[in-house]
Amino acid sequence: WGALLVGIVGVRLLLPWLPMEWLIANTLSDDAFYYFQVARNAAAGRGVTFDGEHPTNGFHPLWMGMSIAVYALTPNQPTLPIHTLLFVSTLFDLAAAFLIFLIVSRFSGNRLLCWGAPLLYALNPYLIQASLSGLETPLALFFLVLLIAVLLHLPARPAGKSTGGWLTGLVGGLLTLARLDYGIFFLAALAYLAWQERRLAPVLTASGIAAVLLLPWLLWSMGNFGTPVPISASAHTLVSRELFFSQPRTVAETIHWSVRQGWEAVRLTFRQTGAGLLATAGAFAIGGAMVYLSLKNAPLAQVSFRAPLVLLILFLAAFGVLVFIHGVIRWAPRPWYFLEFAPLAIVGTALLLENFSSIRPWTNRTTLSLLGFLIAISYAGSAAALWEGKTRHRGHTNQLDLLAAAMFIRDHLPPEVRIASFNSGIIGYFSGRSVVHAAGLANASAFEAMRKHALWSYFIENRITHIADYGSALTYRYQPVLGIGNPLERLGVTATISPPDLVHPGAMMRIYTIEPLCEYPSYSSASSGCGSGSKIR
Repeated sequence: WGALLVGIVGVRLLLPWLPMEWLIANTLSDDAFYYFQVARNAAAGRGVTFDGEHPTNGFHPLWMGMSIAVYALTPNQPTLPIHTLLFVSTLFDLAAAFLIFLIVSRFSGNRLLCWGAPLLYALNPYLIQASLSGLETPLALFFLVLLIAVLLHLPARPAGKSTGGWLTGLVGGLLTLARLDYGIFFLAALAYLAWQERRLAPVLTASGIAAVLLLPWLLWSMGNFGTPVPISASAHTLVSRELFFSQPRTVAETIHWSVRQGWEAVRLTFRQTGAGLLATAGAFAIGGAMVYLSLKNAPLAQVSFRAPLVLLILFLAAFGVLVFIHGVIRWAPRPWYFLEFAPLAIVGTALLLENFSSIRPWTNRTTLSLLGFLIAISYAGSAAALWEGKTRHRGHTNQLDLLAAAMFIRDHLPPEVRIASFNSGIIGYFSGRSVVHAAGLANASAFEAMRKHALWSYFIENRITHIADYGSALTYRYQPVLGIGNPLERLGVTATISPPDLVHPGAMMRIYTIEPLCEYPSYSSASSGCGSGSKIR
């Protein structure tokens, strides 16, 4: 076990230092560069803004705070802060695996279970990718697992001294700051604390401490943006709804689409376990039978089984609410929203195996080894599917187009240009030019323009000279909020970045020029690329 552990940890800690181009092509999310660019601007004293002009609250505060600290410690270093943050994310991910080891060790003395559970977590291909995405997910998952550990009395509390209230409040508050929607798990933790302590005082203590931790964010966000919710959440839902209702829809069609989005959230949930939909569904069926037999032969009076089971039920219920909100209500089933199911499933499986083995001694070394072999095959299949999705459907590899666009803008467009982009993270970070985020995720003023269907007017008011993006972003995804007809009729092509062999023209990354602005004296055709490309009709 020791050699295997050292090998896994060593490889995981090396991955964040892979070449930046490889990370951009395979793991880093363009959304992560919203964090990086805002953090770089904030650390340099330019404010909490992506483009240096328009403020934003489109982030989760704890990861942004850590990002700002890293950029403050590494000024004028474009890639070192990113590698450092990915390294920190990996440390949090490995720390979560260690906490899972402690959790399982508390209710099981089986070495295979105690070591197998954290290995399942540390080797999950989707969790590995998440730790290299640059997003807040590993930090949030660490505090989620830490909250479970605290609620299961890790570290053990001295007899007669209840530390459950303040520890739950501290970890729950940090968990909520790490991902604001994870506050629902804190509510589940409060319910568990009330059930466990049988009194209200620890619940009030936990609530008070969490409120103190959350208060600065609430005051800042409410004072500057009028909402405690990041605009990134609202912007994604706004675009999805505007796109759907750009055509007449019946109530039945709307309900059907909501159900489809909910099912997509469920599908992604099962996929994040690394075992796939059918394997996970089968595991749930077997697990349900094991719960029935366990309760039938070993009632809930057994504290060692009762407390973890109640906690997991509450957390799974909270997770179900999240799936419903992101899928059915928000229409935003994004893969990293559902990764928290993986640690819950791992701990729950270990708990069921341990409890069932006490009444049906079948979980011997051979059986668990076979189970581990089957899981290893599932993980290998998930990793292969993940890789195939990247290579076959371009996956993150299209982000190399974004990087190439940034390099073109840096090398061929003058400093005075003003560029808008819906996928602006990598472009804004590496181009060295003024890039206005147009999708509203990291730009509150753009979000307001989108709500008014006046995004094109917003471009003109902000003297945008160029748009760098995919054709489908302009003619499909964001067309309903532009407030004009076909935007390509008002654009000229300065450069085509994507390789010419792409089947779908909408997948082409291009640098467009807004034609009316080509007449502005400060943007001559020689310097801006006006008239240098053909117009698209």
